Amino acid sequence: MANCNLCVSNNTVCRGCATNFTLNATANSCTSCAISNCTSCSVANICVTCQGALTPSTNSKLCVNCVGVANCMSCTADQQCGACNSNFGIPISGMCYLCGVQFCSSCNNNTANLTCLICNDGYNLVNGSCVLSCNVTNCMTCNLPNTCSQCNTDFTLDSNICVANCGVDFCIDCTGTTCKQCRNNYVLLGSSCALLCSIANCQTCDPTALGQCMTCATGFNVSSDGTACLTCTVNNCMKCSSNGFCSQCNGDLELMSNGKCVSCQVDNC
Repeated sequence: MANCNLCVSNNTVCRGCATNFTLNATANSCTSCAISNCTSCSVANICVTCQGALTPSTNSKLCVNCVGVANCMSCTADQQCGACNSNFGIPISGMCYLCGVQFCSSCNNNTANLTCLICNDGYNLVNGSCVLSCNVTNCMTCNLPNTCSQCNTDFTLDSNICVANCGVDFCIDCTGTTCKQCRNNYVLLGSSCALLCSIANCQTCDPTALGQCMTCATGFNVSSDGTACLTCTVNNCMKCSSNGFCSQCNGDLELMSNGKCVSCQVDNC
């Protein structure tokens, strides 16, 4: 018997097959099953069971990890759904969504014609799709519900408000066609708004000096000369001159030559 390596009943019944073959007991034959991690095939290289938590792919030609892919019936590849459960429509970018509509929260449950009825908070139902709510006047694009990331032409984004800028980029206060005030971190130079500083991780630029930072993002400190935001990991340090080297310590602590801050509690020291 081809590809059988264990026969019984006078070599008429197969009980074990060669490597890359699985036993089809009903047909009493060995079926080709050269699929990685597959434990049995129904016909040649069509997997029906896989090892451990792996499952046959949508086309049954692979063993894939589909664990954690919500509402998925079968995956085409690891963590990529190829067929969703009932009421979840066709996968979108390998994921399953109610009614087959991303950000839908309520469906009509008609499997023949799935339709979204209600969208998640922050999304509006538009022609059967859930569209990010962007109720900011004169906003072109939102990146979060009702949070503007880009205004229309001739408008400047300032604290989630699109302000008319009289044709001057980053201007937030105009008189006619003349800019009177620029947005935060910009300064009025002539008739234009110039960036005060382009320092990485700087949160607030010094409005009185170009190229100077006043406050940095969390986890960073302003350098001693104000021209950089540094990761200052020195304990009890107020300002660093370079990454990991302190130039000014907190309180009454002493600055050592190695850039560390220490407490000097020796009398008359």
